[in-house]
Amino acid sequence: QVNSLKELAKKIPGLFSKDLEEGLVENVYDAAVHSLKDMPTTLPDKLVLAAITEREDPRDALIVRAEHKGKGGLRGLPKGAVIGTSSVRREAF
Repeated sequence: QVNSLKELAKKIPGLFSKDLEEGLVENVYDAAVHSLKDMPTTLPDKLVLAAITEREDPRDALIVRAEHKGKGGLRGLPKGAVIGTSSVRREAF
């Protein structure tokens, strides 16, 4: 049987964001950009929802490690910061 991504996401919370969250907590990434609709309702203790962009699609969200909170979003990240995403359309960012 083949499950749709929507069905899998309902069965497995964090399906699309777990790798990003782990990378942030383990200092692999400084920030992650991900669609808010795919985010779990709670984040690990060391992570915060830092921004929701004003764009055509307001469901995009920026999640950063707590030490980056309130530092100006993407522009406030340190030079050379690594940003993770699971979205193919955002890979060129």
